[in-house]
Amino acid sequence: MRKSFYATLILYFLTFTLFGQVLDRELESFLADKESFFLVKLDQNSQEIDIVDHSAYLSAGPFTLVLIYKEPIGVLVNFSLEPTLYNGFKEGKEMGEIVPNPDLFMGLAENDFNLEDRIFIHPIAPHYLYYQDGNAHRFSQISNQAGYIECRRKVSIFSLLGSDVPPQAISALSGKPLYLVFQYSRWGADWKRIVKQQDYLKISFD
Repeated sequence: MRKSFYATLILYFLTFTLFGQVLDRELESFLADKESFFLVKLDQNSQEIDIVDHSAYLSAGPFTLVLIYKEPIGVLVNFSLEPTLYNGFKEGKEMGEIVPNPDLFMGLAENDFNLEDRIFIHPIAPHYLYYQDGNAHRFSQISNQAGYIECRRKVSIFSLLGSDVPPQAISALSGKPLYLVFQYSRWGADWKRIVKQQDYLKISFD
């Protein structure tokens, strides 16, 4: 019985050690890549959630979206119950090929610091999750590390943008997928958007 107990402890230790090494390699790769400007992670119940092939599985409850920046920037993040943008990003299409009016893909006006732990869900309109400094950002918590900035946005409730339905708890998404797309861009001299990095993620809730 005692041998079994110690064997289990060793197994847990090796599992968490190896998992931590994988996560460290992911972060190291991101920091070394000059073409990468942000890294997407998820936390729930103080545990990092594995993202595999742009997909993650969460319990239908509060979670934290983690964006890692190398410097102060802003990333457009859309949350949708429809996979239109998600599929378009996955297929590598230009925004104009995905939606009829790409100018609608502009950041929502919202207060700083995410005081309500809320996201807005819409087929096109994204949040603009920026970090300027400790006094100007749209996250719940900021942690400055050596070589990067960890920006954490807690998500407990959601609102359907353009709907009269009151804010709902994330638990209302049980059994429904939530599609996220991420875009970091800069403006050219002719005010044309130059996309520097994009990503996409599907969250499935139990």
